[in-house]
Amino acid sequence: MPEPDAPRLTSEQRRAQLISAARDVFIRHGLSGARTRTIAEYAGVSEALLYQHFPSKEALFEAAILGPLEELTATLAEQCAQLPSLAGPQRRSTSVDIHAAVLRSMTEIAPLLGLALFSKRASGKIFYTEQIHPMLERTVESVTKALAGWEHATVNPSTLVSMIFGTYYWVGMQATFTDTEIDVNALASEVTDILVRAVKPQRPVSAG
Repeated sequence: MPEPDAPRLTSEQRRAQLISAARDVFIRHGLSGARTRTIAEYAGVSEALLYQHFPSKEALFEAAILGPLEELTATLAEQCAQLPSLAGPQRRSTSVDIHAAVLRSMTEIAPLLGLALFSKRASGKIFYTEQIHPMLERTVESVTKALAGWEHATVNPSTLVSMIFGTYYWVGMQATFTDTEIDVNALASEVTDILVRAVKPQRPVSAG
C-alpha cells in the first residue's frame, strides 16, 4: 500500500529524499548516534519504507557520501577530456565549471566525509583505501589528460588534485559549520585564476 500522506515519488526520487534527510541526521548526530527511525521521520516516511530502499543505516551513509563523489568523478573525467581541444575563454570557462563541480560536491558532503574517515580509525582507513583513494586516482588521470596540449610549468597532477580537493573540502566544512553561503561561481573563478597563474610557464628574463 502507498505510504499515508506521503507524496507519490519515483523510486529514484524517494532515494534522493531519504539521502537528503540522512545527511541532515548524520551531521547532527554522527554515524553512531543516528537512527534509521529519525532519518525516516526527517524524510516524512515510515522506517519500513526506508528499509525498502536501503538495507541498513551504513548503506544509507555510504550512498550519502559515495553518490555525489561518483557523480563528481564522472563529471570531471568528461569535462577534463574536453580541455586539450579548447583554448582561451572556452578553456577558462570549462576550467571554472570543473572547479565549481568540485566545490558543490565538497560543500554537500564535507562533514559526512569527516565522519566516515575519522569516527573510527580502522573503518576510516578501509573506507579511504577502498572508496576515496580510487576516485582520487581517477581524478589525477583526468587532470593529467587535461594538462596535455597546454604549455605549462612542470607540475605534479597528484599535487594539483590534492590542492584543489583540500581547498574545497575546507571551504565546505567552514560553510557547513558557520552557516555561510558560498558564491560557488565566484570562488571557482578565483581559484581557477590562482592556479593558472601558478602553473604558467616561466619565461626567461631577457638581459639588458
